[in-house]
Amino acid sequence: MTQTDNPVFNGYEREFTSKAKLIRRKISQLQGLQGERRREEIVDIERQFDEARRYLERMDEVARDSSSRGVMESVTIERQAELTALRRSFSNHKERSAFGGEFDDGDDDEDFQAAVLTQRARVLDNHQRLNQQTDLVQEAHAVILGTEQRGLGVVDEMAEQGESLLRSRDRVADINDDVDTSRTVLMKMAVQAFKNKILLCAVIVLLGGAIAAEVYFKFFH
Repeated sequence: MTQTDNPVFNGYEREFTSKAKLIRRKISQLQGLQGERRREEIVDIERQFDEARRYLERMDEVARDSSSRGVMESVTIERQAELTALRRSFSNHKERSAFGGEFDDGDDDEDFQAAVLTQRARVLDNHQRLNQQTDLVQEAHAVILGTEQRGLGVVDEMAEQGESLLRSRDRVADINDDVDTSRTVLMKMAVQAFKNKILLCAVIVLLGGAIAAEVYFKFFH
């Protein structure tokens, strides 16, 4: 029995191991039973299987919440393979007993060990595949998160560019207002300059007329 650093898990494993030994002994005794006694023993073995399965479930629950999850999961898988092999051996014994078959304890023990090893290899393979699928899911989740973060970055950048465009538009509007104001001022200045030019011309004409009148009166009268 494998010892871990979790006493609760170790307790459940001891109970399971005890149940497994009891089940195996009861299975080997089926060959000498007949009638009602045999049926009662089969019912009791089924009950022992249920109790062993419950211990396995508790071991799995403890393993999922423990820091030593890897070691505990490995032990749970081995015990699951052992229980499955016991179930297969029980089924074979019931069929062979029903047809009055002969039993050889040595061969039966070898068959049981082979079944345990086969079932353990199958469960470990399935567990490894499950872990690989979990890794793939985690990698896909990481890719999705990375894509989401890049998308959020692009959205933020686009939002900043939008704000920059809005500010540029506001500045262009202010420039247009300044240009309109300047155009108005220039037009007013042009009108004022035109008026000043007309007034200057009028003054020159008046001065010219006054000079001409003074010269006329001075030299011709």
